Amino acid sequence: MWIKKDRKDRDIGRYCPIPTQVVSNEEYIPMPQTADQRKVERRIEELANAYAQSLNVDRRQFLASTGGMAAAAGTLAKE
Repeated sequence: MWIKKDRKDRDIGRYCPIPTQVVSNEEYIPMPQTADQRKVERRIEELANAYAQSLNVDRRQFLASTGGMAAAAGTLAKE
């Protein structure tokens, strides 16, 4: 079944500015998330929790900011 990324993020309580798994364009069923993709997603969550708390904003607000994008992109660059 096809589901929009923003709806899936909302349903599972996660938000990431950079997709950490293959998503579908409704023409095919996407592959499941790999172990490496899960690792990156967890690291982005860890960074978001730490930085959001230090900035006194919630995780979603932090990830929607330029700081959140930089944290996510930096995590991907290291992997």
